[in-house]
Amino acid sequence: MSQAGKLWDHFLQRRSAVGLALFRVVYSLALLGEVSELIWFRHLIFDPVPYEIPASWPVDLMLFVWIPVTVCLMFGLWTRLMTILNYGFTLMTFGVFLLWEYHIDYVYCGINLLLIFVPVEEVLSVDRIRRDRMSTSSKEWACSVPRIHYDALIFVGIALVYFDSVFHKLSTRMWTEGLGLWQALALPHTSIVNVGWLLDQEWLMYFLGYLALVFECAFLPLMWIDRFRPLLLVIGAGMHLGILCAFPIPWFAIGMLSLYLLLVPDQWWKGIASKTEGFVRSNPTDVAEIQTESSAWASRQIRGRSQAAIVGAIALTCFVLQSLQTCRSPLAHTISSKLGCSGFMTNMAQVAARLHPLSRRWFGATPHTVYLFFNYNDNNKIYTLV
Repeated sequence: MSQAGKLWDHFLQRRSAVGLALFRVVYSLALLGEVSELIWFRHLIFDPVPYEIPASWPVDLMLFVWIPVTVCLMFGLWTRLMTILNYGFTLMTFGVFLLWEYHIDYVYCGINLLLIFVPVEEVLSVDRIRRDRMSTSSKEWACSVPRIHYDALIFVGIALVYFDSVFHKLSTRMWTEGLGLWQALALPHTSIVNVGWLLDQEWLMYFLGYLALVFECAFLPLMWIDRFRPLLLVIGAGMHLGILCAFPIPWFAIGMLSLYLLLVPDQWWKGIASKTEGFVRSNPTDVAEIQTESSAWASRQIRGRSQAAIVGAIALTCFVLQSLQTCRSPLAHTISSKLGCSGFMTNMAQVAARLHPLSRRWFGATPHTVYLFFNYNDNNKIYTLV
């Protein structure tokens, strides 16, 4: 078998669908929070003159329809239709925000595109219950999914974001000198709690700052090795729990934590599935039953492989587009200059700049310049509204 064939078989390995289902629920909660905030601030965000000149398109209708769409997605009801509507609403909001954007917007663009094809409704969903009532076939196939669905969501939602982010952080003294986390926590307008006691722990702050940097550097190569995934889960979940507690961006933290659920080892999900078998699976596996419905089994197998191929193609497209955007980073230009290929890198950066509006909106591929020095420029004045 060729290397490509072995790689494809690796990504088609079966994994429990429970992890995808729990990801769907938690991710939908984060998305529900984001949409609720868009509704609350819709006049400030969408009106040309807030409360005076309304938006020229039916923003209110879209946002209030988005709420039930997100709820249906959470419960796994009409999942395919809901994911398509959800992605359409994403393109009209998170995909085009400039003044009101923040970092999780890019992740929503890529993940919501993948959700159209990822079978997140296979278990713990209304669609699953409805399908079981209409079908007498074995439920074992539907309780597992190709691992590519897990890997693609992690790759697009976490790994590519970190991959680009480190190219910017490593060219910033704030991070290379271990003060990246300290800087973010020290400013009152970027944190919601007073952690002066923590900021005074010099070596702890250095350790956490460098740990975050090393973690982002190591995530992309280590995510493919299953035995390292529990370590990545503990560090990454701890980091985003800290963000949830310390920074005014709770939906970002919850959205990223939902992605970290996908790093939970498959054996853990199988253990959960075995303890909730009556809820996850309606009937035990019946080999004879599978043989009597071989045509239905073959059809489902073909559909599953087609979904996996599409998800893989989207993830590969995101990688190419994100790599182009990384060519625009200062560190990429520094490395190319030392290697004597600065002209090539400049050309790639120009191509990336032209593609940026498309790649950012449709795939979430953009420079991930988060928590860098320029985020704190001109913040030497603090105003209090009484």
